[in-house]
Amino acid sequence: MHPEKWRETADPFHLPMRQFRLLEVLGYPHAGNDVFHVRGEMQGAAAEAYIKAARHSEANLRHEAKMLRLLRMPDIPQVLECDEDRFSWCVTAALPGRRLSVILCGGEEESLPYMEKWGARMARLHGMRGDFPAAPHRRFMDAPPEEYCRRHGLEDIRRWLLENPISDGEKCLCHGDGHYANVLWENGEISALVDWELAGLGDREFDLAWAMIRRPGQRFMNTEAEYRLFLSGYEKAGGAFDSVRLRWYMVCAWAWFCGIGAEDADYAAWVRRALEMLTVKTLP
Repeated sequence: MHPEKWRETADPFHLPMRQFRLLEVLGYPHAGNDVFHVRGEMQGAAAEAYIKAARHSEANLRHEAKMLRLLRMPDIPQVLECDEDRFSWCVTAALPGRRLSVILCGGEEESLPYMEKWGARMARLHGMRGDFPAAPHRRFMDAPPEEYCRRHGLEDIRRWLLENPISDGEKCLCHGDGHYANVLWENGEISALVDWELAGLGDREFDLAWAMIRRPGQRFMNTEAEYRLFLSGYEKAGGAFDSVRLRWYMVCAWAWFCGIGAEDADYAAWVRRALEMLTVKTLP
């Protein structure tokens, strides 16, 4: 389910866990922090879990643990144990399911049946009420700087972003990083939403754009039919969005990914075509 060790990491067996007893590392998911899929024991019972250890100064496991403790739902992981002093690591219960990138990799299934359900789940999330903290601000919410755009030939895109500013929108509960890698599926249904480090009260249109944009290596979310179904599912489940703001955030995010995916010529060319379309055409 997860790859073998692909980079040097912290040693999870050296973490001072007192409640969760680590027995075996099952895999090493790709992530910004050090994440381990593990098998162990919790209160004497066998348990599968994920251990996340902070790898960089921007990691905010304190915020993630707080959000998970506020969001007690069947498809959201439960905190089993964490470093309550420095919040340098956290253990969460593993939930069943696979990423769409795994499910669709063989080419035997189509992405379309998943889109409406994904959009509907986002709408239900955005509709939740509670005393939630603010979502962290991310650089992807802002137009890339001038030097970056000049380096990647995006001067026209930056100009479009600056000439078409958007006003602040109504805040709602957002996942903050709800792209395909953090959504798990089982039997055609969403079984888990993971990685809540960037969650909180934020901008719904950015949350939608972040879920919808295609990333390097991604073989789905690359057709208008998929976007239409995703947004249809969102609206059918009671979600409402501003298409102008959504369009702006999609242009902004893809401008950033032009640089992130620059080494993949096919992907970079595809993103540039998408940017050209979005800056002259409205979303459905």
